[in-house]
Amino acid sequence: MLLQDWLNANPDFYWGLVFAGDRLRLMRDNASLTRPAWIEADLGAIFRDEIKDLDQAIAAFNQALDHNPDHLKAFEAIDRLLTQKKDWKELERNYRKMLKRAMEQKLDDKLVITLAKGLGEINRSRLKKYDEAVKAYKIALGRQPDDLQRAKGLFR
Repeated sequence: MLLQDWLNANPDFYWGLVFAGDRLRLMRDNASLTRPAWIEADLGAIFRDEIKDLDQAIAAFNQALDHNPDHLKAFEAIDRLLTQKKDWKELERNYRKMLKRAMEQKLDDKLVITLAKGLGEINRSRLKKYDEAVKAYKIALGRQPDDLQRAKGLFR
């Protein structure tokens, strides 16, 4: 709430904008704070649903994930959009990017396993990049080596 405090302390300014990933917040001066002094918009959803610019929507969702890798609804939206477009190369790139975020930020192992398995499946079934699929499956197996079901998937 730094902007809110700044607006309240500066009588010459009434409005301010805050960007956080795919969120845009318009704030107004409100020293009493008796009710919300802001409105918020989801830029990814606006680009996707209102403007119909899917590339900009994906960029906004990725920006949100760069800001907060736990914002999994943004990744779900990217996955859905690229699957609908059948843009497997771009979907693979986004899975790889999200997997990297998850591993660097030490997010939940279940998420890393799910992402690695998804990346492997895209490479195996859509792109026919079998070596890349094996690498992705090995990441999943490395997180849960006793999972024989995933190991069996390597050899289908």
